[in-house]
Amino acid sequence: MYYNNYNNKEIINRICESAKKYKTNLLNKNIIFIFKDKKNRKIEFIETLFLGQNFLHFTGIKYKKNAEEFFKECLKNRISPNSIKIKDKQFTQLKLEILENAMYISKSAKRIGEYNENKLNIKIEKVVGNTHFCLGFSKLNSNNEKMKYYYPKTLIQDNLKNNIIEDNKIIAIFSKNKKSKVYKEVTYFSKDIDIQQIFKNNDLKDIVDIENMYSENLNYNKKIIEFLEQRRSV
Repeated sequence: MYYNNYNNKEIINRICESAKKYKTNLLNKNIIFIFKDKKNRKIEFIETLFLGQNFLHFTGIKYKKNAEEFFKECLKNRISPNSIKIKDKQFTQLKLEILENAMYISKSAKRIGEYNENKLNIKIEKVVGNTHFCLGFSKLNSNNEKMKYYYPKTLIQDNLKNNIIEDNKIIAIFSKNKKSKVYKEVTYFSKDIDIQQIFKNNDLKDIVDIENMYSENLNYNKKIIEFLEQRRSV
């Protein structure tokens, strides 16, 4: 597989630039991926949370200090070549080819599935992404205890379909600040979305502020307005 031959300075620059996009798009946000499960044909979803400490998992490098400190130093452009360790340069550089795109996962994810364990050194349960890259998520902490949310654990440069047991189509993605109680912002709708079918899942009705949904995408906003007008006229 082809990859660019970055030197260490270029690697750090790319990582720092992506950290800034991570801060803008994902940091301290809950992202909910809503999909239609092929097996039971029902609307399902997973809730994820992106923290500063998760960013290091995307880079393929090791840092002398902790992961939270790494992210903060990236934002300040203070990462030095001596503070990082690149175990496998080709592996790291392959990640860098998709790192920036991964910062827009809340808009670009198309599919989701259970992890098929084809990479034995990765402990994840869910994989979200598209034909170019995917993020692996885990809901288990270091003690194998279930947490409230799924957290991102790895970035993979590969077609999602190669990493999942069954392929499920994502039909919508919502985002909120972790301090907010309900979701309002729509970051993605599939082209053939019927918004009504999303809320056949009663659990989603409790965590989405249906009447105040909005999106920065004008086409999505149009769909929301049409849905709300129809809902109010019934």
